[in-house]
Amino acid sequence: MAQTMSGGGDPEVLKRIIEGNVKRCKEELMKAEHYARSGDLDAVKRRLERLKTIVKTARLPVDILNEIKEQTRKVEVDGLKKAIDLYLARAADCARVDDAAGRQNALKPVREHLGRAVALGAGDDFKAVTEKKIEVIMLTDSSQAVAKKGQPSARLEQVKRPELEAAHPTERRRYKRFGAPPLIVTVGGRTYSCASWSIGGAALPDWQGSDSGRFDCKFTAEGSDTGFSDSIEVVRLEGTTACVKFLDPTHSSLKLVQRLTTLGQPPKE
Repeated sequence: MAQTMSGGGDPEVLKRIIEGNVKRCKEELMKAEHYARSGDLDAVKRRLERLKTIVKTARLPVDILNEIKEQTRKVEVDGLKKAIDLYLARAADCARVDDAAGRQNALKPVREHLGRAVALGAGDDFKAVTEKKIEVIMLTDSSQAVAKKGQPSARLEQVKRPELEAAHPTERRRYKRFGAPPLIVTVGGRTYSCASWSIGGAALPDWQGSDSGRFDCKFTAEGSDTGFSDSIEVVRLEGTTACVKFLDPTHSSLKLVQRLTTLGQPPKE
């Protein structure tokens, strides 16, 4: 990316020049990191171009050049990941109001950025989770949208239908069921440890709530330091166990699975 330091000139002067150039490079990297955190890829690109210009004319040692190169790669990956998350959220919002064109327009850059992110080292796990999110979004429509406060939930009405209630012994599950690690769910001040859960829902043992309805909850995986919030619907009771569905898995349970996978601790069936 740049020329290495030559042996001529006053050593002290050269040292000060190098220190000054390193400082300028770090400043540009910090600004690029700031924009990467918000997913502003255009701003990230501008800052990295400025960094490239500085490096081209600087007389930096090889070890410092390699460090800058690695930090540049990481900043770009972080920016791409954040941009992908933002576009996925936009696509999900469009899907919930049956805006097929808007959904496709939001998913197009996701696919474009995903290839670049993986090429830069984002990892196969990130690719797999992103593709799963796309799959969920493509299956989402207005009938699966969360009802606004004070309005009935269309999804709750669907799961209350007798024919659906009667069909559950032989139902086909869309998502894999996980048993480990247990899912720790807190609802109404009570905490439940679930040994059967998926991206779509969970079985809450010794349920203390009502036999139907929608509830706010917080959950995490046992041993995880990251928690998520969502709303759940009680689909049915099996003895004292409540079978519930997550209303917005794209932004809750799927993110938990992504987090565990990123940490090298993917949930197991």
